Amino acid sequence: MLIASNYDTRRNYEWRKFLEDAYLLFPNRLDILLELAEKVTQRDSGHAREFFCRAILMVGTNHPDSTQVWIKSTISDEKKLLFEGIKHFPSFFKLWLMLGQLEERFARFEDVREIYQKVLHNCQNCIPLWISLANVVEKIDGFSHAQNVYSHAKEVNPCNPELWAVEIDRCLENGKKNKAGLLMARALQECLASGVLWATYVCMVSDDQLEFVYSKAFSMSNNDTNVIVVVAALMSKNKNIEVARDWFEWVVKTDPDNGEFGVYTNEMSH
Repeated sequence: MLIASNYDTRRNYEWRKFLEDAYLLFPNRLDILLELAEKVTQRDSGHAREFFCRAILMVGTNHPDSTQVWIKSTISDEKKLLFEGIKHFPSFFKLWLMLGQLEERFARFEDVREIYQKVLHNCQNCIPLWISLANVVEKIDGFSHAQNVYSHAKEVNPCNPELWAVEIDRCLENGKKNKAGLLMARALQECLASGVLWATYVCMVSDDQLEFVYSKAFSMSNNDTNVIVVVAALMSKNKNIEVARDWFEWVVKTDPDNGEFGVYTNEMSH
């Protein structure tokens, strides 16, 4: 991962240098000016602001591209604020996630990957960062490469049910049901009492296995609320509305801070 990160950093530097040379040759090209402003935002926010100001002066307010320039200038301010926060709180992973999400809004997936790889050197136990990195790698290189990220994450964070559950969900989304089944078997060996994993497993089995599996899920997870919600949802799907509603209401009382459970209960009330 370190080699890939260094390669991406070098490539970004070379691209910025190319844009700087292009700007010297074509100072009135708006596309070059905007691209350069975005690339130098992290390294020198004041310099980036200068480029955006030049772009705004270049297009004025009546130009067809004026809206685009103003939006990108605002995004530059958002980036500047995030970089400032990261400088003061480098291990606060939510700031890094927000920065990655900002880049992802514009499909700059390579930049997003570099951001997540960089922060994971210091925050290797942050599960949301690993999952976000796997998601962006899947968009760039496909699911098989994303699985390498999940494998690395599980080596660093053994016995973590959330990593297993997300990888299994992605397998199912990609039509790899057999692979998902193998992963589930391994996951339950590591995290036998995980309600998240048992809830996922209940959703995977056929109708003729359902009663046996959810009974075992209740037993092994000590009546975990995740399992109860999934089984209640299946009951409501099968028109067993009253029982499902009672279970949802019981779960909300047990875990009132879980917003997802509250949504389910609200839907059942209608």
